[in-house]
Amino acid sequence: MRKTIGIIALQIAMIAGYGQSKNQDMQTQEILDVNRQLFKGTAEKTEAMIRENIADGFLFTTANADVLDKEGYIKGFALHPSIKISLLSTSDEHVTISGSTAILIGVAHIRIAMNDEAPRDLLERITGTYILADGHWKMLAMHATYIPKK
Repeated sequence: MRKTIGIIALQIAMIAGYGQSKNQDMQTQEILDVNRQLFKGTAEKTEAMIRENIADGFLFTTANADVLDKEGYIKGFALHPSIKISLLSTSDEHVTISGSTAILIGVAHIRIAMNDEAPRDLLERITGTYILADGHWKMLAMHATYIPKK
């Protein structure tokens, strides 16, 4: 009898663990999707796509050590007419989730031109902090650091 109860308890724990792992995988994918949509909206200068993926208290520390709030990021960077971004994507992404907070680290690949200059290719190590609010993941903060060319 005890052996049967132990086996049943073990099966329930395994099923619960599988459900949590599946939920974690789904949340990780949602965070990666938010990141891709935010970067796509930034590269394409699509304000609505940017706004729906960043939280109201958003802060961005650029690789130049400037700090931009949500409106500064949107108006002063993403939608700025003299800034043209033809490539903005990430690779080497890793997501860690703890409750309603998540951290995404990765490498951002950026091709940017400013003031009609020739485009420059940049690599930046990025760290994004995401929060789960009203059932949706949104980026709350992002920090970028230049990766030196070798």
